Amino acid sequence: MQDVVEEEVWRAGGPRPERMLDWLKQAEESGKPEAASAVGEVLEPLFSRRWLDPTPFVEYEQSRPGKLNVVWQQELALWKMSAAERKHAYSEVLRTGKPNDAVGLAWIGAIGRALDEHMDDLLPEIEAVLENPPRLGLGTRSAALSAEFIRGAFLPLAYARSGDWEANCLGLIREKLEVQARMAYPNSDPAANRLIREALLELVHSGNRKLVAPLKALWRSIKPPAEMDRPENQRIWEQLLKQGLRDPEYGREGFAAGCLVRAIQALGEPSFQEKNSERHKLLEDSKKRLVDAGWLRPTATLP
Repeated sequence: MQDVVEEEVWRAGGPRPERMLDWLKQAEESGKPEAASAVGEVLEPLFSRRWLDPTPFVEYEQSRPGKLNVVWQQELALWKMSAAERKHAYSEVLRTGKPNDAVGLAWIGAIGRALDEHMDDLLPEIEAVLENPPRLGLGTRSAALSAEFIRGAFLPLAYARSGDWEANCLGLIREKLEVQARMAYPNSDPAANRLIREALLELVHSGNRKLVAPLKALWRSIKPPAEMDRPENQRIWEQLLKQGLRDPEYGREGFAAGCLVRAIQALGEPSFQEKNSERHKLLEDSKKRLVDAGWLRPTATLP
């Protein structure tokens, strides 16, 4: 479900509010709690980044039977606060270590919101908390691991916003790809993969189609699969290429490569690596399975 809904998130200029609301309505009206939960997981970061106004989503939830979930109440409360009020709320949590129950934020959430909103003047307070994170039920080890992940996945992006942020984001991605190229298991660093994903989402959200060329260069910097060095595999590839079943360039494997393809497609080349990955076909297949399972309406179409 998330893969289908997230396709709208990877859209140049950002997701369309009416499309995301439609996904929520379909999920809720399916009667499948898992469907609604999956859509909610996609929506929350969009509210946090302030890419979506939660008001129409809350209004829809209020129109349904039952009591409005406290999470929706907290989301709306945050949206209605001014930037100065939100910054004060985040800072208060960071300085005191005490959760703000009114808006549902403990220290991890306060850091996430502050960074998502580009409140970079809170970076000194964020750094101080990450040096000595409150345990708050997590335990010493879990708190330290959470702090380490935030430091690796999100802080570099905050510092990249100083100066030419697009060039700095591309530089961060390049740096992580170079490190992964030397690793036996490139996907074993979740913080680096999360940083790459978040950086690419920011670039896609900018809608700058001039980024396609440097993004392609980053994608090409990833080595093709080792098995493509074998003459027999090359021969098979050539046959598939002649039949129009493959793209001229070999595909690239791994999480980062997949995210780069999504970004390049979103910013102006929807056919890039499409024959190799069959990404849109797989999305349509996923949507059909969701319709068959009753999670989506039969008339649902991908944008």
